[in-house]
Amino acid sequence: MPAAPRRGLARLVTATLREPMVLLLISAAALYLVPGDLGAALFLCLGAAVSVTLVVAQEARTERDLVRLRHLAEPMARVIRDGAERKVPSRDLVPGEVILVGEGERLPADSVLLSGDALTVDESALTGEAVAVTKRPRGGHRR
Repeated sequence: MPAAPRRGLARLVTATLREPMVLLLISAAALYLVPGDLGAALFLCLGAAVSVTLVVAQEARTERDLVRLRHLAEPMARVIRDGAERKVPSRDLVPGEVILVGEGERLPADSVLLSGDALTVDESALTGEAVAVTKRPRGGHRR
């Protein structure tokens, strides 16, 4: 999931103030000030302020949740680093690194099979072919 640019609080408030319903409430408040009905004008301004506050709070919560969701959806890989198994983001893989892959897992990079038993790989995302390819240790393969 690509990261969307985060909007600051000032931008959220400005965008919310430009919404038609908020503009309507503020315009109505200004119209009530013309004959001098301060109570109605303040009531409408209070309604606009509550509306802006709720929208900004919801937008901020949504952005925070999207960041968490992006983190959960980030592809991870199991690797051997410093003699121990670790789980790292796939983007942090380096050439020559040993990647551990189990049944049903996706290979996060172009790889050479060092060891394994009866490994079949679905390469359809890369080649477009629907037939799974059998891989042998040390990079050999056959169909």
